[in-house]
This record gives sequence, structure tokens and C-alpha cells, in this order.
Amino acid sequence: MSNPFDEAVDIQLEFDGRILRGQYQIWNYPTHRELCVYYNGRSDSATLTEDTDNVQLAMQLFQQVVRNNYTRLDRIDADLPTAIREAAFHYVNDIEDDHPDNPDYLLSHTLVESFGDQSVGSLAHRRVSWLCVNVLKCVIPAWSASCDHPTAEHTFDQLVHHLRDGVAIDNWDDLCRPAIATRDGHRIVDCVACMVEPIAEGVANTAKYLRHGEPRIAGDVIWDAWCAQSEGAWRSETVSFQQWVVLVALPAALDFRELEDASIYA
Repeated sequence: MSNPFDEAVDIQLEFDGRILRGQYQIWNYPTHRELCVYYNGRSDSATLTEDTDNVQLAMQLFQQVVRNNYTRLDRIDADLPTAIREAAFHYVNDIEDDHPDNPDYLLSHTLVESFGDQSVGSLAHRRVSWLCVNVLKCVIPAWSASCDHPTAEHTFDQLVHHLRDGVAIDNWDDLCRPAIATRDGHRIVDCVACMVEPIAEGVANTAKYLRHGEPRIAGDVIWDAWCAQSEGAWRSETVSFQQWVVLVALPAALDFRELEDASIYA
């Protein structure tokens, strides 16, 4: 039996005055061979024929994926503070360009840190709190769709009421512990766990951030949501998760605004 895929090949493209990097890989199926290009969490593919120039096809697909997914600075809300806007630009465009060891995780934290001092009760803390809540709103429905008990959702709702309406919380320690995902009375340990466990972690980390105001924890929330959506908790045919965070969730957070469902599932 032949190897199902060939080794990935690095490619790059000059675009918007920057060098953007990606990869292509050839997949060997029983009936055909397919070339797939990957950039910034998005991909495109085409079937190969005997006379296909693999490198030329890879570059054509790469250019197409870049055009469809790269976010120019002028698309990002010009009213955002300069430091946040610049961090957002790097977050949405540099996932596979910078920080190769763990790019999504590091850039999530850089985005949060751009808000500056986040002592509890400060404007920055309130804004980042809304960012955490709004980012989680796109993945939290996957919990009830996969689990027996709405424990994570109940915690999330309590946090939203606290942030939106000032409802006091007297059980912070409980809220800061991740919920256990179960199905048919048993803890979920199959591939679905990779989707629901980050949701539970994200909700617990949001509680920790609302309580303590540590930027590192808020960065973890964005990372948790990224992990959950990458396993199927959220999908969009028009934007990547990073684009949605920057173009939709971030401006709302700066305005202390809770996203409506239409903004999350459009």
C-alpha cells in the first residue's frame, strides 16, 4: 500500500508587502492524487493529472487561498486603539508566519496584552471580559449538543449575567473549575472530548479572568475557543475563526457589547 500522503513542502508568496508562508502536500488516494495547499488555518485542493506541474498548481492555489483569507489592515476597525489594531492585524494574519512553535497560542496572548493594564474593574478588564464572553459564545452551543448536562452552559450564563447585569457571584471557586463532559452518564473520552473539553476550560478560564484580571488567563480563553472550533464547534463558510474574532468579536468588546446570535452564526 502506498503512502497516503507525501511530505509537506514549504512555499511562500510576496503579498501586501510581506512574505507569507504556507505548505502544500500531495495525498495519494486509491482512485486519484490530490494536491492540497495550507495557509493560516485554511486550505484548498485540486486533483492531479499526469502532466500537472505540481509547483505551479501549488502556487496558483496558494495565491487563491491568500486572496480569500488574508486580512488587510484597512479592514480592521480604524477606531480601535493603535496597539490593539496592530496586535489584531498580526493575530489574524500571522498564524503560520510567526511563532512556529505554537503560533495560535502565543498570538492569542499578544492580542490580549495589547489592551494594557487589566486590573479588575478597569475599562480594559471590562473590554477583555466581553472579548472572552463573545468568543466563547460561538462555541458554547456545541456543549449541549454533545453532553448530557448543561453544566458549562449554566456557568457561562452566570458569568454573562454578572458581566451584563452586575449580578453578584458567591460561588467563584465552583465556576473556576472546568465542567466534566459526560455522555450517557460516562465521561467523554473519544474524539468529541477534543471539542468539548476546551469549551469547559474556556468557561472556567473566563471565570478566573473576571475574578482576577490576569491577561494570561484571557489569552487562554481565546486559545480554548480556537481549539474547540478547530474540532468542529463552530464553522463559517465566509471567514476564518481569526477573522471573526478580529472583525466581529473585537469591536463589540471595545464597545462593552454582547454579540447577538446573528453576528455569531452569519
